This record gives sequence, structure tokens and C-alpha cells, in this order.
Amino acid sequence: MSGIHFKREIILLFDEQGTPTLRPDRETDWFLGVAVTYDLANEKEIFSTCSKLFGLSNVRPLKNNRISNLRAERISTLVTELPIQTIISSVNLSNDEFQRVVTLYEELENMLRKKHRQIRERPIAQILHSQVLDECLFKSIMNYMERHLTSSAFSVHVDGVNPFCWTGWVRVVWRFTFSFLRRVSNSLGGR
Repeated sequence: MSGIHFKREIILLFDEQGTPTLRPDRETDWFLGVAVTYDLANEKEIFSTCSKLFGLSNVRPLKNNRISNLRAERISTLVTELPIQTIISSVNLSNDEFQRVVTLYEELENMLRKKHRQIRERPIAQILHSQVLDECLFKSIMNYMERHLTSSAFSVHVDGVNPFCWTGWVRVVWRFTFSFLRRVSNSLGGR
């Protein structure tokens, strides 16, 4: 039996802006998520086109608050000409009805998590981050597949990290898991 062969290898990048909190001292009233999807075959073209204006491959890229309005306009014009797909998801953290619903959801979810699953509570930040992340990733993949109608392998990078491809991290996890299981087994008398 032969393995699955994908026609395209697709890169999906995700990052967010703002702090996912309902506290009144938050830095902004919006929590945004942005996902960019592109065909790996176009990566060199995309990076070289962008390198002079904002350098996607820079180790220390410009932060949003250090980009002038003129440069932001140039970037937005350039981005529309690139072979990429962009999905933006946002949450208005100052919306009273949204706050009420999220707070109620948090209370109910945490009660169910404790009572029926005996697991720790989940803070609002995780709920908000998951909502924005899931919407961006789901829409990105679905839109891409609907438009291109080909079998594709998606490589997902969240905050510039692809945890699924880091063999070093995999080794650390396996080593930790093995030593943890050995300690549990030893404590139960199974030498």
C-alpha cells in the first residue's frame, strides 16, 4: 500500500494581537487573530518580495507600534499582490453582552470540568484564545481547500512555532514520558 501523496504543501501561519482578558485594565478592547496561508512553492517569492519593506525572515522584525503609517500603507498594498490567503478573526472585549456570555460560559464549563471530568478550571484567556485560533485555522484550511480543490498537506505554525515538526521537542517529550512512566511503575511495585 502506498502512502498518501499530497499535490501541495501548504504553510499556515497564525499570530494574535492583544491580550485575551475581560479585565478593565486590558491594553486594548480588541483581541485579533490573523492566519496567513500560502503554497510552500511560493515561499521564496513571497519572502524576497517582502524583504525590503518588512523582512518576514528577520530574527527581530519590527513590532506593530514601531511601524509608521506610511510603511503600514505600503505593506497593506504589497500584501494584496502576494499569492497568499489571509483570515482575520476578532473579538470585541468591551462588548457587555459578549462579556456576560463568556463569563457565564466560563462558570458553566469550569463547573462541568470539575464535577464530571475532575480536571482543572480553564481561565477566560484560554477560552478567548481558542475561539480566535480555531476560527482562523478552520476558515483558512476550508477556504483554501474550497478554492483549490486539491489534496494538500498543511503545516501549521502558531506564533512562529511548528510544534509538530520540532524533533528536539519530540525527543524531550518522549524522554519525559518514559521517565514519568518508569517512576509511576516503580511506585506501584512494578520493577
